[in-house]
Amino acid sequence: MNIFKRTAEKLLDLYLSPLRTNGRISLVASNLLNRSSSHLHGAVQSIRRATDSKNYIVIDVGAFDGGTCIYFAKAFPDAKIMGFEPNPYSFRLAQKNCQTESNIELLNLALDKNAGLAEFYISSNSVSSSLNPILDNEKFGLQEKITVNADNLDHVFAERTEKILLIKLDAQGRELSILQGARKLLDRTEFVLSEMNCRNESYSDGCSYHEVDEFLRKEGFELMNIFSAYITEGISEFDALYRKVKTNRKKT
Repeated sequence: MNIFKRTAEKLLDLYLSPLRTNGRISLVASNLLNRSSSHLHGAVQSIRRATDSKNYIVIDVGAFDGGTCIYFAKAFPDAKIMGFEPNPYSFRLAQKNCQTESNIELLNLALDKNAGLAEFYISSNSVSSSLNPILDNEKFGLQEKITVNADNLDHVFAERTEKILLIKLDAQGRELSILQGARKLLDRTEFVLSEMNCRNESYSDGCSYHEVDEFLRKEGFELMNIFSAYITEGISEFDALYRKVKTNRKKT
């Protein structure tokens, strides 16, 4: 069985090798083979073409098992990667997975608009855990409700002066609230990559894509690209990359 698997993988690699000579076709091929990370690949390529990543910070909100942090660490070796993960079980796994990456810092902390203690709902599908109560128990299944420490990005980065290359958000419907707690930080942020929800069927009080879009536009960002990996009966969620244009919001 192992021999067959290795042979099949080799044949697939040979079959796809001509496609890799063309960047656009290569991206399509990689999306088809690994849809779960296609948005990261697309976002990284867009950011690389637009700016230099040296002396920047990349913020990974919803770091889960550390996989995205590692991806960013490899993609932006001259940047500092800061991953936030409130789920203690996932956080320990992320620590283990990221221990060899010197430019990754992990924090076991929930991010939101306000600081304090917050209820966190752990799903049986742990990647779908959220600060928002779970509505679709058949799909996600509430496994445990715990209390976690929460803070906002403006407070976390109040004493730091580095520019932010990217804020990546995968917070299961909490993206808008997290951005509302990062108004000052967004003034020195180049890109935002956010998961967007169209139907809001899985979580209570989850934000909609148009709310996040409206907020980011008011904060001086423009939509740069859209990545949608899962299309069954229409688009239920997608990832959107925004780029900073100018600040048109007056401080109060």
